[in-house]
Amino acid sequence: MCGIAGFFGKSEFSPQVKDIKDCISLMKLRGPDHQGYKSINVFEKKLILINSRLKILDKSSLSNQPMLSDQGILVFNGLIYNYLEIRKKLENIGLKFKTSSDTEVLLKILDLKGVEALKELDGMWSLIYYNFKKKNFIVSRDPFGEKPLYYLKNKNFICFGSSPNYILKLVSKKIKLNYEKISNFLFYGPSLVNADNNSFFSSIKSFRNRSYFVIDKNLNITEGIYWSPNKIKVQRENKSFKKYSEELSSIVNNNFEKRTRSDYNLSVLLSGGIDSSLVSFITKKYSKKNLKFYSIKSTHKSYDESKNIKLNIKHLKCEHEFVEPKKISFDELQKLIENTSTIYSTVTWLLYRNIIEKIKKDKFKTVIQGNGGDEMFGGYYTHYLSFLYSIKNSPLFRKEYMSWKKNLKPYIRSKNLNNFNLFSKNQKKNINPNFHKSEILKNFFNIKSNKKLFETKTFYKDFLKDILYKDLFHYSLPIQLILSDNISMSFGIENRSPFLSKELYEYSFKLPNNLLIHDGFTKYILRKTFQTVIPKEIALNKEKIGFFGDIKEVIDLKDKKYKEIIFDNEFIKEIILEKKIQNIFKKKDFLDNHESHLLFSLINTGIFLNSFQ
Repeated sequence: MCGIAGFFGKSEFSPQVKDIKDCISLMKLRGPDHQGYKSINVFEKKLILINSRLKILDKSSLSNQPMLSDQGILVFNGLIYNYLEIRKKLENIGLKFKTSSDTEVLLKILDLKGVEALKELDGMWSLIYYNFKKKNFIVSRDPFGEKPLYYLKNKNFICFGSSPNYILKLVSKKIKLNYEKISNFLFYGPSLVNADNNSFFSSIKSFRNRSYFVIDKNLNITEGIYWSPNKIKVQRENKSFKKYSEELSSIVNNNFEKRTRSDYNLSVLLSGGIDSSLVSFITKKYSKKNLKFYSIKSTHKSYDESKNIKLNIKHLKCEHEFVEPKKISFDELQKLIENTSTIYSTVTWLLYRNIIEKIKKDKFKTVIQGNGGDEMFGGYYTHYLSFLYSIKNSPLFRKEYMSWKKNLKPYIRSKNLNNFNLFSKNQKKNINPNFHKSEILKNFFNIKSNKKLFETKTFYKDFLKDILYKDLFHYSLPIQLILSDNISMSFGIENRSPFLSKELYEYSFKLPNNLLIHDGFTKYILRKTFQTVIPKEIALNKEKIGFFGDIKEVIDLKDKKYKEIIFDNEFIKEIILEKKIQNIFKKKDFLDNHESHLLFSLINTGIFLNSFQ
């Protein structure tokens, strides 16, 4: 696990030594254990590869990067979970290894197979590889976008980095901000704004997941896809539930086991939901390292999961700690935003920061959590509505609708999500389910809502699978992965999400929809399959509590800097209704979810603009 950066282009445009050192200094947050770079002349051009290493597999210096072989050179951020299986195959054809790392395995299979190697990888990664013999570059990012990678290209060079900040350091000049992206982020929320690969910087783009570049000596790019998740065919129910359940259990156990591999002890985030509970149970089952489990302690009754968390603790018989929410200063928030060149969307990310900070103090280097389970198995309330919409003309509709109305609707706080007729009306207009968020926010902005932004492309003919696909690859999951990686890696903590497996995805998307959503349950087959290995009260709990924090828990709004950073910024003042935002600041009692997140987004945006304008 590391930070990486790279430059390839005309020598007169290449970064100076000071620029490289400034970049490395910033990269130390992601990789505190070793920093290194190589500068090579290639085709009358300059190649520079930079790495900062966080040691997870193979503690020796032999696995430091950039790593060279007789055929190529590699910088790599991430972890190849099936490196042991690939290594065995390579050894069987006579290849020798000097280290026990996944980096050397990755380098050798790239030497051997080039872009075809990407199809064999099970893991999370961003990588830059140059082959001396073939005289070309391969740049790639993992299937789900767990590890970030950005790039800037012009006629003179191409530059890469794990963070836009690294690119800014290497090009050593101001890059204009993408104000349209920033205003869309504020008004429509982070889910929609991460549906494309534009960043908050006008000329810096996010590298697309499950893709690769092959770059030749003239900076010509051939872009390809090594995995096509939208081509999985949904199957009709053709076997017993028991058989489906046995297959799912085998796939989950096999993939989760690989994701516990480490040369260091592991920490695990534990909530009261099924995804976190399952990840915790299987991590404990397979890990050979010491484990400690962490939970955020909620101060709000509606979001308090402590009862189920305590059930898990008793069941797991584990070492556990509740982490109290605590305030961070304006300077600390500013430092986080400047170090990661990111705008944070909701207060929950500061609660996440609290827990990661504690994990760092306890000297762990890896945290395991349940990202992706909801998106892969249909865990959100919108997914149940999508299922109902997909069967509205079926004889099954009446029964499933009444089950939803009885078992789930009482738990749904959002007026937009407990109204099936409104949901259906929006779907007929091809409007994304996230549209309701902008309808709430429009009362605070001097911007007209553009419904065309919510008109979505269809990836699956099957309506439910299409919604799940979009949440996995465009709306819900991408922002979670970006921000959780930014925060955890800013503390030098590797972040793993065991649900994010190609094999598990392909199996879940083949499943008939009534195995995902059924009888008032979201994630039906996941709950029924694992109800005997996690507490049954958790497995069969229909309510989705979520992760919430009041802005007043983590920020002292009495500090005048927070108001100034919003109301002194000309760009923000042009797009907000100032009096309504002032009224939120004046409220003495509890802020609701939307008010809390809106205020936090505005503060974060103000700091970002102040730092990078």
